[in-house]
Amino acid sequence: MTTRIGHLVYCRVIGGSRRMVLHELRIRPSSNRKEPS
Repeated sequence: MTTRIGHLVYCRVIGGSRRMVLHELRIRPSSNRKEPS
């Protein structure tokens, strides 16, 4: 049980971090395009 929960949490943390990075990468170019340089 403990190993399964730890594995799920581990996978969830990795997935969350990956999503955050992808989200930031998507927001950065979009914000740069919207703002006139």
